[in-house]
Amino acid sequence: MPVTAAPGSDLDVRGDEKMEMARLSPEWVVLANRWAMAKALGEPTNSACPDALRGKAGAIFQILSIGAELGLPPMTALMHLYVVHGKVGQDAQTMRALVRRAGHQFEWRERGEERCVVAGKRADDGSELEVTWTMEDAKRADLIKDGGAWETYPRAMLAARATAELCRALFEDVLGGVSYTPGELGAAEVIDIDPQ
Repeated sequence: MPVTAAPGSDLDVRGDEKMEMARLSPEWVVLANRWAMAKALGEPTNSACPDALRGKAGAIFQILSIGAELGLPPMTALMHLYVVHGKVGQDAQTMRALVRRAGHQFEWRERGEERCVVAGKRADDGSELEVTWTMEDAKRADLIKDGGAWETYPRAMLAARATAELCRALFEDVLGGVSYTPGELGAAEVIDIDPQ
């Protein structure tokens, strides 16, 4: 995909400058190509892009960049990472996948409408942790709103919060600093898909 940039932008350089930059910093070529991909994906008519990201090349660029750092393919990153108030978050499903891909253990101990208990164990040093999230915790945190996801899908919401807390505490290196779910960052809650 050819690299194009708006005149005067940081990416707007002459051909000879591009060649020199590519020679000195191959990462520049990666970033420039990622920016071009973000612009193409963000076109208002591109149905491959989630509706909330159409026309938002900057947010798409953030998602693609963080996704690459986490080892996620571009389309996976686009579907499972979120930008909320300029900060990138990831859904709980992706957190669990990254933890397991790294060789660590994630276990469901209890999953119900009122309580969720998850546990994890690190493969490298054997550290273990168990986290419990209850509807009482959600009430205390003022997360439950009339007609919201916490009323409609309490089991899924408890699972997402328990997952995020466990992963932040025990697997922070695996999350690469992307340790909050969109709901924790202040976005509308994302419904956690039941793993099978």
